[in-house]
Amino acid sequence: MAFHLLTAEVQAAMNSAWASATRLKHPAVTVEHLLLALLDEPTCVAALTSRGAHVGRMRDRLGRLLETRERGEGEPKLTVGVERVLHRAANKAEREHRTGDGADLLDALLREEESAAWAVLHDEGVGHNEAMTVRLQRPAFELDENGFTKQRVALQRTGVEVVDLTVANPTSVGLSPTGVVLPAVDVYEPDSFGTQAARDAVSRFTGVPAERLLLSASTSEAYAWLFKLLNGDVLVPAPCYPLLEHLAELEQVRVHHYPLRYEGRWHTDSPLIVNAATAQTRAVVAVSPGNPTGTYLGDSEAHALAQLCAARGWALIIDEVFAEPSRSCARHEWPCLTFTLGGLSKSCGLPQLKLAWCGVHGPGAEAALERLGLIADTYLSVSSPVQAAAGELLEKHAAAFRARVAERCAVNRAQLQRVLPATWQLLESEGGWSAVIRVPQDLDEEARCLAALGRGVAVHPGYFYDFPSGAHLVLSLLAPPDVFAEGVSRLTREAR
Repeated sequence: MAFHLLTAEVQAAMNSAWASATRLKHPAVTVEHLLLALLDEPTCVAALTSRGAHVGRMRDRLGRLLETRERGEGEPKLTVGVERVLHRAANKAEREHRTGDGADLLDALLREEESAAWAVLHDEGVGHNEAMTVRLQRPAFELDENGFTKQRVALQRTGVEVVDLTVANPTSVGLSPTGVVLPAVDVYEPDSFGTQAARDAVSRFTGVPAERLLLSASTSEAYAWLFKLLNGDVLVPAPCYPLLEHLAELEQVRVHHYPLRYEGRWHTDSPLIVNAATAQTRAVVAVSPGNPTGTYLGDSEAHALAQLCAARGWALIIDEVFAEPSRSCARHEWPCLTFTLGGLSKSCGLPQLKLAWCGVHGPGAEAALERLGLIADTYLSVSSPVQAAAGELLEKHAAAFRARVAERCAVNRAQLQRVLPATWQLLESEGGWSAVIRVPQDLDEEARCLAALGRGVAVHPGYFYDFPSGAHLVLSLLAPPDVFAEGVSRLTREAR
């Protein structure tokens, strides 16, 4: 763990948390121990007092809470929650080429929504405020390779074959259409919303009226345009693919996470979303099916979420890049301003052909489309040949590609289930291309993944996706079955 990226004061607070757990004979160092220790760290105290928090009252409450904890014998271990907080703070510091301080840890700790520490902060009115995220004023660009990439490159240089179970590119695993040729377009006739023919093709595929569609080069670009349009804080689910944070940061937008609950499937709860909101919240993002969770947004959840957004004046952004057309939310009636996103990348397995779409629904849709059209007209990023081919691409390749992916994922998931160690749990999924495994917390997620990489297999740790609790591994299901089986064998060797 990159403790060297944290200030001496933060390292001292960590040592204090450890000493507190040891003195109280607690079996684990928790986020509550860490928060109590941070109440003596200057930058953390400054961030708290700037929000009107009463540090003395917090110290007393945390002290009483810890005194009631179960006691045991032996040296305490760090909980996964503390590991996530330290990873988040250290990774942010590394991206910004500086040393992380107590405010960074506090900001990272505020994502532990299911902890007692978060409840203490929430009761004091503390959230992701300007004082804690002031460094967002200028985007930080991560130019250095992370530890996983460095170790993987080092292994490859020594001739070690690495089985990649993080692959998300369908063109590299034999699933995408081949020999696709785009038509020549000799006359350039730009349209800020996309050509009529292309929007008609997307309309037939999605069920969204062509006049309510806006085309972009990618869903990432669509997110950027929506962040420009909405101009405020955005609520994003956890766990979720981390790309959204980077896109938001580049648009000077603050992201706050609301936790998903797992009870046989992942659930979205309105009270948890409300708890994550700020006065500057302008939109809620839902991903259906989730990445990497694979859970679709249920009808009752979608209804409750839409009603919440309508009551609060928030927009709703539904990312449906992995969705089956039959399970799309795009055909619903929405009581709030709603945006549904999709694209050729996941629908047809053609990420190299840059075409995505955004459906605009509900109250205020016409005004939003007008403003989005102005933003899109500034970029005009979608190429004419791919728009001319959109109808044929969707009609000829979409269903066949999804069938190939579904078969590949089913075969690999069944193989994974057969060989999974008894102490590992494969979480349920309804779609998407990933498998989520809950693993024992006796080993740090990063350490487990680095150990797996040492055995020649690459998987992602759960903290990449901000899982709200527990320890997890995330695997792509796209690899050819023989390659996948070999990778899983290497991954689970330690537990057999």
